[in-house]
Amino acid sequence: MDAAVASELAARHYEAMGMEHYRETYQKKAQSLYARFGASAKARLLEESPAVKSASQSDDGQGAQVRGARPEINGQSLPAEVSRMADILTVSKVLDSFLASDDSEAAIKQLFEVIVASSGAQRVYLFALDSTSKALQALAFREANGSVGFVTDPERALSELVSKAVVSYVINAGEPVLVDNALDSTVFGQDTYILTKKPLSIQCLPIYLDDELGGVLYLENNLTPGAFSGERMDIVQKLGALALSSAQVEREEGAVSAPELESLTNQERRIFDLMVQGLSNREIGKQLYLSEGTVKWHTNKIFKKLGVQSRTQAVVKAAEWGVTTDKHQGQS
Repeated sequence: MDAAVASELAARHYEAMGMEHYRETYQKKAQSLYARFGASAKARLLEESPAVKSASQSDDGQGAQVRGARPEINGQSLPAEVSRMADILTVSKVLDSFLASDDSEAAIKQLFEVIVASSGAQRVYLFALDSTSKALQALAFREANGSVGFVTDPERALSELVSKAVVSYVINAGEPVLVDNALDSTVFGQDTYILTKKPLSIQCLPIYLDDELGGVLYLENNLTPGAFSGERMDIVQKLGALALSSAQVEREEGAVSAPELESLTNQERRIFDLMVQGLSNREIGKQLYLSEGTVKWHTNKIFKKLGVQSRTQAVVKAAEWGVTTDKHQGQS
């Protein structure tokens, strides 16, 4: 996916410089990579763009277009109309996927991949804004390595994994932020995260639900500056609103009362007991002969079932419910 985005950006660059041969080469490469990744609407958009069509026309003069001329449909340029139709198809495809899926978590993961394909982002973080306390809480993420999931440590996500200055600005102003080169930004260039992680392109969008600010979608690309386009902002915001609504429903469905602790599997109960005792994932893995990654996967499922976001919250819940460290011991 990163190669497809990089190829498309290279095509734009060479088009702006008037270097048609290089533009055609990179645009065809981007189209092929998007199609292979499964972003068919994006691939069709590139295929149907006037630049690609003009490059593929014969030299007999038939059907030739004047360079720079843009046919219009109902007052809109052809690229704008194609882009609008592609956006409609994208949203329609995502909605069909949600309606057909019984696994909301898997559907949300697929949605994040669509957001990546539509925006050109490598990293995506979704934040929800509490309507009462106005506190911001990280819900879900997609990292550059392709991992997608729900956030288990919201405080760390906001303080260490995104530019808090950018996110705070969007929350306070209610307006989108587009940073072409973060280190050169006069507004955000001194942010601790930006100075430390040195991200290149950042786009941060306010997400509105029922005309109220409901959260923020944070996008980052570290392959190239100027990776994000304002023209794609509307479709990305729509996808972000769908992701926010779905993630909030998933979180609410994961909240349970104390008697429903019995919904934990036997393995999850063992891990939960050791977690309450203060053992780390590695220490739990050694005791139960599991890999650290497997323990982490189980703990994430436990967090979701108990309606918590971190180990600390899980331990607090255990104390509130009167769960003792030996309550589930000996069960098989």
